[in-house]
Amino acid sequence: MTLIRDLISQGLQMLLVLLLAPLLTGFVRKLKAQLLRRQGPPLLQPYRDLMRLLRKDVVLAETASWLFRIIPYIIFAGTWVAASLVPTFATGLPLGSAADLIVIVALLGSARFMLALSAEVAFVPRGQDQFPGAEAVRRLELKVGRLRLRDRSEKQTGRQWNYCEQRRQKVAEA
Repeated sequence: MTLIRDLISQGLQMLLVLLLAPLLTGFVRKLKAQLLRRQGPPLLQPYRDLMRLLRKDVVLAETASWLFRIIPYIIFAGTWVAASLVPTFATGLPLGSAADLIVIVALLGSARFMLALSAEVAFVPRGQDQFPGAEAVRRLELKVGRLRLRDRSEKQTGRQWNYCEQRRQKVAEA
């Protein structure tokens, strides 16, 4: 009986986190505006924005893969679960033992990775790979690798990379 009550309490907390998140955003926007001596948007403006966005049609490119279509749902689910694991309105919840900092950071990090992956998957032509995320992951690895090489080079030489300037120098030398 207590397990059922705890699960209902966990579900209510997840629902409250989902419903009150836009209100918190509206409060922060209103407070920022007041600190800048402006009127700011109404407190319920994020709810209006959400309703307007939910009424819009989905716009997808013809070459969009199945992965590009499901990534927004994965990002939403990961972020929602991470926000729901934090004991906000009640303590001693059934999923409270999973509310470790590492788990929350992993959920938010995976949502961030999915966002970057969706940006790369959008530009992969259909039919290039059996798994549409494979080319996108390769592109992400190359970008991260370039950033690491750039950081190492800046530390070793003491100067920043500037691709445009390097090209100008090569053109001037030729």
